[in-house]
Amino acid sequence: MVNSGSFPVTQNKFYAPILGLLAMEQQISLDELRQKLIERLKLKQSDLKIKLESGDTVFENRFSWARNDLRRFGYITTPEIGHFRITPLGLSFYKSKQKATKRELIKKAKSSNGKSSTKEVDSTLQEQVQTDEEVTVAIAEQHNDTSQEQSPDERMQIIIKEIKDSLPDTLLSLLRSNTSDFFEKVANEVIQKMCNGKAIIPTGGAGDGGIDGIIYEDELGFERIYVQSKRYHEGKDINELDLRSFVGSLDAQHATKGVYVTASAFHINSVKYVNSLHNAKVRLIDGKQLVELMQRYGIGLKISNYTLVQIDDKYFKED
Repeated sequence: MVNSGSFPVTQNKFYAPILGLLAMEQQISLDELRQKLIERLKLKQSDLKIKLESGDTVFENRFSWARNDLRRFGYITTPEIGHFRITPLGLSFYKSKQKATKRELIKKAKSSNGKSSTKEVDSTLQEQVQTDEEVTVAIAEQHNDTSQEQSPDERMQIIIKEIKDSLPDTLLSLLRSNTSDFFEKVANEVIQKMCNGKAIIPTGGAGDGGIDGIIYEDELGFERIYVQSKRYHEGKDINELDLRSFVGSLDAQHATKGVYVTASAFHINSVKYVNSLHNAKVRLIDGKQLVELMQRYGIGLKISNYTLVQIDDKYFKED
């Protein structure tokens, strides 16, 4: 998969060539328009192979959106299946030599609405371009106007990536700002998932001896894993003394397995100490690992599904 950012032609640079090609033709088929556009943009075969994460090629995606925008805003029309023709509005815009960006196309379409004698600009255009302009401007401001260089699919992928990238920091912040009891509950839930759903018996509270929960690996309770959770904030690392105290609690329970969870991090000396143990096995889970596990098991998260409905160009193409 090649990054779509390596594609040499931005979304905005599709509009003018399409209008120019249609301005020289009475009518042109989709295949002809595609081939002539590739030649006009001087695209190489390697360029045409660049794909989005969805699997679509960047060229076909941007070509499709450019056609849809021009048609929706009244610059081109489809007199019959799989064929295109420029409208008076489109011809006027092309001859004006205005910069054919999506924002300028929207402004021209809005100013021409109600003045054109053609039927290409329908009664819903005003509402359509108003919504599209608001979205375009909002996204452009958020992304330093580079969003107009990409198709809506690409912008959507960028937004989804931003949400995913922000999850770890957001989760960690929520864990650190909540109560210690809540943090213990989350830590226990994560470990329970890691142990294939085996129940954790909470023991946290006054006099817990440094143990917040126990996992019984077998029904008779011969094999046990002891859990300790510390919510500590960033900068307050778990030190070697904390781990020695925990291991001491394991010894007191005649246990050899433990899990230590924190929302902060482990000091290098505490990691070295755990790695040097011979009679006990202790798994350390810091804040970064904890939120990764929360994402893996879907803890504290909800899934939002969106259905993307697009035009199927193949359906509207005559055999």
